[in-house]
Amino acid sequence: MHEICTGDRLQGPGKCVCVQKVTHHAADLRPLIGLTIGMPFETLRMKITHDHRMTVQNGDYRRASEMQAGDLVCTSEGDCEVIAKENLDVHTPVFEITFEEDRPVYMAFSGDDPGNLVVFGSEQCVPYNPVEYVEFRFKGHICNTIGLAETWLKQESHDRLGGFDLKFWCSRKFAVWVPHDSSDEFWEMVAGALPKGSKLYRRPLAVSVAPLWSDPGGLSTPPLLTP
Repeated sequence: MHEICTGDRLQGPGKCVCVQKVTHHAADLRPLIGLTIGMPFETLRMKITHDHRMTVQNGDYRRASEMQAGDLVCTSEGDCEVIAKENLDVHTPVFEITFEEDRPVYMAFSGDDPGNLVVFGSEQCVPYNPVEYVEFRFKGHICNTIGLAETWLKQESHDRLGGFDLKFWCSRKFAVWVPHDSSDEFWEMVAGALPKGSKLYRRPLAVSVAPLWSDPGGLSTPPLLTP
């Protein structure tokens, strides 16, 4: 963790991710979570800050403190089961790291039990200015099948949306941000291609502004990475 710098590109599921910011916090007594995870060929034991976001099997996230035995987390070896959880108080420094588009990365744990988990970085506000971008969200049946809005749009558009300068935010799986001057054309192209029982919802400006300039989801403490 000490060697990660702003501008580095780290491997994440499906693509590399750029490190936007790294903040080192001095050693202090901190609440950590000890997780034991059953990997295919070994058992991974790890310590992580209590509010760090772990990627679970459906691509969503859950904070380390919310994990329970039996939950599945994403790893480099596929979805693996949490075997045990322990609450700890440890005197340790931590590193707070943010990634572009709030994308998850593989976090390597070394030592006697090596392994790679898929985790998110420090939580951050969506940076797309609602004066410049319109937020659209997919609703209905399509959300059970597309995985990510970004993936579905690339597959269905066959590069017809390549010039739209679309923006995505990985922790908002079913959302896409479109420049205002392209929003009507985007609506016409995509709404007509949706499968039955699905909708494309254009977020009102007043709704989009609130989360942009306030907190990133009602949470005041960003998650930190342990060394």
